[in-house]
Amino acid sequence: MEKEFFDDFQIDKNDYKEDFAKCDKLTADLQVEKFDLDKYRDKNLVFSSELSDSQNILNKFALKEIGKELAKEKEYEKLILYLESLLENSYFENDYYVYRQLAIYYLRTRPKRFDKQLEIIKKFFKSGIYCSHNQYLWFSKKLFELRDRGLTTDEEILSYTKYFRENGSLNKFNENFPVILAERIYKKHNGYVDIDSEYSYERAQMRQELEFIGQQFKNDGDYESVIDFYNGVFEYTDFDSIRMYDNLISSYEQLGDYESMLDTLSILFKKNYIRGETNKIKFSKKLDFVNKELGTSFTINDLKEYNFKQLKRNDHAFNTSDSKNKYIGKKDINPETNVKDSNVSTHELLFKYAELYEKGLLTREEFEFMKKQIFSQQINNPDNESQEVNDLNNNKDLKSSNNNNRPVYKKFSRDYIVKTIITVGRKNFYNLQKFNIGDKILAIRTKKSNPINMRIVDIEGFVTVKSPTDNIIKISGNNYNYIKSLEPGDLIAVKTKNRPGSVILEIYE
Repeated sequence: MEKEFFDDFQIDKNDYKEDFAKCDKLTADLQVEKFDLDKYRDKNLVFSSELSDSQNILNKFALKEIGKELAKEKEYEKLILYLESLLENSYFENDYYVYRQLAIYYLRTRPKRFDKQLEIIKKFFKSGIYCSHNQYLWFSKKLFELRDRGLTTDEEILSYTKYFRENGSLNKFNENFPVILAERIYKKHNGYVDIDSEYSYERAQMRQELEFIGQQFKNDGDYESVIDFYNGVFEYTDFDSIRMYDNLISSYEQLGDYESMLDTLSILFKKNYIRGETNKIKFSKKLDFVNKELGTSFTINDLKEYNFKQLKRNDHAFNTSDSKNKYIGKKDINPETNVKDSNVSTHELLFKYAELYEKGLLTREEFEFMKKQIFSQQINNPDNESQEVNDLNNNKDLKSSNNNNRPVYKKFSRDYIVKTIITVGRKNFYNLQKFNIGDKILAIRTKKSNPINMRIVDIEGFVTVKSPTDNIIKISGNNYNYIKSLEPGDLIAVKTKNRPGSVILEIYE
């Protein structure tokens, strides 16, 4: 995700000095006595300029708490009648709170009242009341869900949202008039009412919006975009949350990128964001799953302390000298010597250098130089193949027969000069290996991106006789943009992590 996208998620704390001072005074006034809801029951609570600011805040909070009490008791019909009465209450004349609550609780009744939900959202968009972009997205999403039920149309939704953008969105100056937003008023554990500063509230809305956007990518099954988006969030903003890390971990899991999944788990455990027994069990199971996939045995304390052990998995080890804690091959590849390990095949060595390039340990120019030298050595020593690959080809247990579906390890028919090497998720890679040479492949970034036409040139690895599910592979934004810049006839190699083999693809018009 481009840096410019995140510019709207930057706010300067210095711009809120006046509000901080006001909030400090109100907080002090609110600490006079603990909040007792019984004192406010059966009273006609409406805004009055004759009351102190703190008393008006307490009155508005009481109205909010009475509704929450009915919701807790699941008295939804009574709650709806109560909330509908608050639509005309002066405390909420510039507050989206009641509209959102009604939109939620109209669907808690039996039967669900979708028609009333549509009516209240339309009423909100026409009300001229301001709300944050995060809330705007929430109301809009509900409209699209109602459209899917046949209750509204795209044209109608456009008219509602356009009206809001031209009217309600311009009324931010009224947002906290006559009393601050209901969402900013809360009760502390000690029983006293307090308020969020405008700065804290704005940041909370921004964080929720970032969570919302990433969640939509995940709901669409666009896991590459989830990763791209949240990595952009972490790089260009100071926002993060357990929900963001949860979606990121799930996306890495879906793509089979277990090393990145482990890295993200380590960040999450180290930040101590995990609260509650349910979440503790959930993320502990995620760690157990990753350990099983990588053949490691990390504990939560290991991840918290970055006390990574040199634990072997086949011929791999976790390399703690790498500042990014990436899972790389145990065989030493020294980019400074420019010498190929005699026990490593041309393609395996090329992929090792590609991993160094992906980690930022090699520049593109250095990587291109390494490729040229590798293929120069291959031309001079055409019979110097990896003993590991020879052993695989000579192992009868790996060869399939007409009577079973066990995979065969295929080698490339020759060496290839490729423009770049990209890494895809395991599902994509397994699917590619099921194709035949010459088959057409389409590379996309998202469902809406224009596909890049490619064809299979050669396949190396464990090849099954199963049929592919489809001819589309999803790749990251950086890979997509780079491949788009290539010319017809250029070759790229596709691999996946922790699995031997690769697929050579050719760009064509």
